[in-house]
Amino acid sequence: MATTKAPKVDWKSDEIRRRIAARRRRQRRLEWIGLASLGVAFAMLFILVASLVWNGAPAFTQTHVRLEVTIDPKLVKPEKIGKGNYRAVVKNAVAALFPDVTDRKAQRDLGKIVSAGAPYVIRDMVLADPSL
Repeated sequence: MATTKAPKVDWKSDEIRRRIAARRRRQRRLEWIGLASLGVAFAMLFILVASLVWNGAPAFTQTHVRLEVTIDPKLVKPEKIGKGNYRAVVKNAVAALFPDVTDRKAQRDLGKIVSAGAPYVIRDMVLADPSL
């Protein structure tokens, strides 16, 4: 098996020096591009986490509304306590707090003050103590 010798390279020649310099420039450029892409990735991650915290922070707050609720026998029949119209009971209690609101849209917006679970809380209280 015959082996061929590699040609001798003059590492000090101008052509080789130009090639090495060009390769080093490309290598530095590639390093800078890599660092820039890491910087962009970290910036996007920061923006994502900040967005989650900013938009999710209200989920950690609660507002409690204390209402004086009158349970109308027309809405909740004593013989069918669990089947009463507790949604209307809550709606009437909120409307009693704001008697000057007469616009339909504003009255609908008043219904959004309390949670959708408020009628169930009232129902559970009445079921637990029917004397209410």
